[in-house]
Amino acid sequence: MKDEADKITGDLLAPMTGAQRQAALEARRAAQGFKRRPIWVRQADFDRGVNDAQLGSTNASEPPAGVDRLSWTIGYATELDRAEKAREAHLAKLAAAAEKEAQEVQP
Repeated sequence: MKDEADKITGDLLAPMTGAQRQAALEARRAAQGFKRRPIWVRQADFDRGVNDAQLGSTNASEPPAGVDRLSWTIGYATELDRAEKAREAHLAKLAAAAEKEAQEVQP
């Protein structure tokens, strides 16, 4: 049951098919200025971008010569994002462990 004062949820609670939800998402994204563009990515260049990010390549603005720039850049950015999320998860675990240890030390 929807709260009458709720002005944020909209029709999210209305029964919709998957196709209707996708159409609504597409309309919202279009209203936000996004345009859907399917792309082709060369896997070898994507993988090289991932590898360069793992090795700490600092010149991300200029992909290596002879690679598809878009594929390499997507791989590079994907790896940086994955590594950042892994760091955040690791720090959260360390903080939780430190808090647990601090609680055990207190009488």
